[in-house]
Amino acid sequence: MKGKKLNKNLQYLSELPSVMKDPFVKCSADPADKAFTSIESLITLLKHNALLSVAHSMRLFASPKYKGYNNWELFYQTFQLDLVRMSTAHSHYMAAFYAHNSILALSVEFDNNSKVYLTALLRIWCLKVLLKNASALATSLHLSSAHYKAMQQALNQSYQEIRPQVLNLVECFEYDDNTLNSAIGSFDG
Repeated sequence: MKGKKLNKNLQYLSELPSVMKDPFVKCSADPADKAFTSIESLITLLKHNALLSVAHSMRLFASPKYKGYNNWELFYQTFQLDLVRMSTAHSHYMAAFYAHNSILALSVEFDNNSKVYLTALLRIWCLKVLLKNASALATSLHLSSAHYKAMQQALNQSYQEIRPQVLNLVECFEYDDNTLNSAIGSFDG
């Protein structure tokens, strides 16, 4: 690899050639499959979405059709949406990656139930992001409609699992009820 060494946050981009060659191991559309329940699998899906977004952008930028774009403003106007899509996919992967590492790094004294609930909330966030913003995975045929249906079922299952703890999760941040504009904690709530 020539050039500067990649920043720690961008090291995953070194996997780009292999993802472009053999895009992704197809995951099962079975809702019971670990691909949609395991946080590690969800983070891997977010990483592949980011890598495929970068690959798509690189193909677009390298197209001979746009060879004469030596003016940055003209280039930016043309590829603005693609740049936003690429940076959004990267940000989603980085946020999930660092949130998961932070949960794993919590001290032993930290309540284990709290780690379980934080992981469940991260899983919900990852599933929502994938359902909403995994266009690179969908357009590269990594995810089919059956996969989206399985993800939606996994998301609904995650909601059911976390629902009994929602009040405790909200209360643990000690927000004033007026701040939340909610009846939680009121005499009639």
